[in-house]
Amino acid sequence: MYKTQIFGDIHGRDNWKRLLDMSCDKIVFTGDYCDSGKSVLDSITNTWRIVQDKTDNQILNNLADIIQFKRDNMDKVVLLGGNHDWCYFKSNVIPSGYRKSMRIVLYELFHNNRELFEIAYQRHNLLITHAGITNKWFNKYSEELDACSGDSFAETLNNMWNSRYGTAIEEVPYIRGGTKFDNGGPLWADKTETQVDPLSGWVQVVGHTGVDDIEHYIIDPDTEIYFIDCISKDKSLIL
Repeated sequence: MYKTQIFGDIHGRDNWKRLLDMSCDKIVFTGDYCDSGKSVLDSITNTWRIVQDKTDNQILNNLADIIQFKRDNMDKVVLLGGNHDWCYFKSNVIPSGYRKSMRIVLYELFHNNRELFEIAYQRHNLLITHAGITNKWFNKYSEELDACSGDSFAETLNNMWNSRYGTAIEEVPYIRGGTKFDNGGPLWADKTETQVDPLSGWVQVVGHTGVDDIEHYIIDPDTEIYFIDCISKDKSLIL
């Protein structure tokens, strides 16, 4: 039986090494290798601030290990990009826990290994992206997707990422701090979007939004979605 192990957002954590099941046929990382920490409310200033729980070196070394793991297992390992990685790919700041101290070194690391990263992985009707795809986003960009058409839907999304239509992949919805869009693309779609409007006809697996345990929703006989951003709980998904 073909098995795929899927890891949620890494954020500098190295417990993927302990959870790794090399008996699986594919191992997919859903992105967000960078940044770490959580927002906390300062009781004195009554303002939110980010408390970091991983050092720059921990994040950098862990990402380098993941990249080497990919290079050592090119046909087995899939590295997807997340919103926390995209800002370093582009070397500009978007509101995602961005660390200015790592801007240059991560920009160089990602660009020196650019060919290793993708937006989507597909096996039959299983579709894995960082944040998921909604019907609303798909219908909005149907013409652009047609223009980037590949042999599979995942290839089409990866073609779009590398085309002049790549900004559609990056769309940040209002709920995630964006200023222009009601809905988010596969790097930024919010759980409130993908849980109620996942792309019809697919079994999707996404990270992006932290959950205490793997969540699985069956929308109809042909449409399902898994939320798996819980590697902090020492959990991964095997399908």
